[in-house]
Amino acid sequence: MYTNPKIVVAAGWHGLTAHLINREVISFDMDPTCASIKLFPNVKYKIKTIENFDPSPFDVIICTSCEHITDETLNNFLSRKSPTSIAVLQSNDYYSIKDHINCKQNCEDFAKSLNLKIINKFTLKFNNYNRFMIFAI
Repeated sequence: MYTNPKIVVAAGWHGLTAHLINREVISFDMDPTCASIKLFPNVKYKIKTIENFDPSPFDVIICTSCEHITDETLNNFLSRKSPTSIAVLQSNDYYSIKDHINCKQNCEDFAKSLNLKIINKFTLKFNNYNRFMIFAI
């Protein structure tokens, strides 16, 4: 569908996910140290909160930190994307971490919490928790 998609990584911290895509990607995070400690030259860092970032110009929106974001904030952010943009989202059921304010019981619960059309969903099992991934438009 896209030959040269514009990609953004929300709550991208130090930009590892953006770097692994191996092309120019914007990674934004509310932590200003992420931009000052620039680890990857192919990543364009922005200091923004998810509430104040405009996802509409991007074809692919990635957020691997949904367990750190409330459903309301995440859905509000995603409601501002282009209707044809693909969202790639991850969460987990790892409740024991203090900053995990929005874990889900399973991938189905994660999918139900999103105001998007689900394309596909997956669960990756680890020893202590499960990681959920959803592709949606």
